[in-house]
Amino acid sequence: MKIKPELSIVIVSWNTRDVTRDCIDSIYEHRPKVPFEVILVDNASTDDTVEFFRREYGQVRVIANEENLLFSEGNNVGAREAEGRYLCLLNSDTKITAGALDSMIEFLDNNLDYATVAPKLLNFDGSTQPSCKRIEGPGIALIKSVGFDRFPPGKWLRNRNMMTSFDHESSIDANQLMGAVLLFRTEEYLKQWVLDPDMSLFFNMEDLFRRMRKSSYKARYLTEAEIFHIQGKSTGMNRATKVLMHRNRLSYYRKHFGAFGEKYASFLVYLRTVKKYLRLKISRKPKKQKEKELKELNLYLGEIFAKR
Repeated sequence: MKIKPELSIVIVSWNTRDVTRDCIDSIYEHRPKVPFEVILVDNASTDDTVEFFRREYGQVRVIANEENLLFSEGNNVGAREAEGRYLCLLNSDTKITAGALDSMIEFLDNNLDYATVAPKLLNFDGSTQPSCKRIEGPGIALIKSVGFDRFPPGKWLRNRNMMTSFDHESSIDANQLMGAVLLFRTEEYLKQWVLDPDMSLFFNMEDLFRRMRKSSYKARYLTEAEIFHIQGKSTGMNRATKVLMHRNRLSYYRKHFGAFGEKYASFLVYLRTVKKYLRLKISRKPKKQKEKELKELNLYLGEIFAKR
């Protein structure tokens, strides 16, 4: 007789077979006390991720998307298939440690006014990885766009936003958490907290935690739970990714600040572009090289503001 899982662990992968294998191995090495299931959502990888896990990991439920649905909708696909009372969204570039998931489940069990809980994240050398910050708003976005965050007082405001004075060695109620590992109650997630596909890869956490704050729910950073995380392993930053980042930013500002917010975000994009344009114009690069890069800059803007 199949035992119904208490915990569903959703992992989204895209061409990260070996990293994902290490992540899943760590789950089974440090099994949570409750019955659990692992749901692997593959975003149309071009390596042999799907075939490998279906062949070598029969206990893992593999969902093979026909296209890359990216982070938000990839997680939502897995969440909709979850059978457990609790839902853990787990990045493929993480490794579980003993008791981490148990501590997170225990916390949500005993604190019904919390929507989610996240562990203390560790670099692979054992050092603590910062994972708490304040939600980005229009002010800090402007400071970063014009480069005022490089020196005081803009630097002080940026540091406040990034919570650089917090050593991450004690548990706190967090304004915003990193999305590498998050635990929810499955029913609540599906009703209230599904990640917005319009923020497919970026600004999904800003959106999620802003929604939580508006609904008077809390989020907990829990140092009793520790999980390793390879920062930046699952998301690279090429040109297409940068375009997507700005498009996701426009969606975030439109959703939470209305039409004015979208125009404001557009202004920030143009501001950043003007900086690049001026640096290019005063550079000592050959004329043909400048012309080529200026053309690419115009194409870059066109891609960001193309109709969706």
